[in-house]
Amino acid sequence: MRLLIQLLLFFVTLSTINAQITFGVKGGGSIATVNDTPTLANITQTGNVSALTGGVFFEFGEGFAALRPEVLLQQRGYDYTLADIDSSFLEQFNYLDIPLTLRLRLGKPKFRLYLEGGASLGIVLEGVRRASADGNTVETDLLSSGLSGQTTGESRGYDLMGVVGGGLELKLGPGRLSIGGRYNVDLNDLYDFKDQSAPPNWQEVKWRSFDFTVGYGITLNFL
Repeated sequence: MRLLIQLLLFFVTLSTINAQITFGVKGGGSIATVNDTPTLANITQTGNVSALTGGVFFEFGEGFAALRPEVLLQQRGYDYTLADIDSSFLEQFNYLDIPLTLRLRLGKPKFRLYLEGGASLGIVLEGVRRASADGNTVETDLLSSGLSGQTTGESRGYDLMGVVGGGLELKLGPGRLSIGGRYNVDLNDLYDFKDQSAPPNWQEVKWRSFDFTVGYGITLNFL
């Protein structure tokens, strides 16, 4: 994270010299799941959950390399079923995500391919568990109640993810249209057990998600 901050300061300095900053908006969809579920019961099936993502971005650098901080509203969730229980469970979290990626471009300005990588800090805004059975649904606030049936595990409140992706950029009108995908992998457990140990045989709960977005940015010239 310290290295990312240093890179951000470096590119901000360059953008000040060049007096060019690209500002844009983006939006699209996300498919997420976890490597394991926060329960010790017998899980018979774990599924993906589709959701929405969108927000704004800034870009420092017009050539081969550019630093790209973003501010996004992001939903991530997963569902699962348990053996011997005729019901389904869905857990969904809303995040304020702040990705910081380094984008490398190949090609001419009118049509360029790009690769990017970096990290993203997500701040949990809301978390709910929905249990459905016999046409009835019960919701539990995961931020206040933690893990139902466990000890005192609670949502960590933040999420740190590694980000890799790629796509293409097209010159369109006064700005650039960007179409791309990202794979996000969690670097920390979704749940925190504070000062005590996790339950025996606990498997860390980590997000795995893929985002597909379309964005449009316009470069602002200040000189």
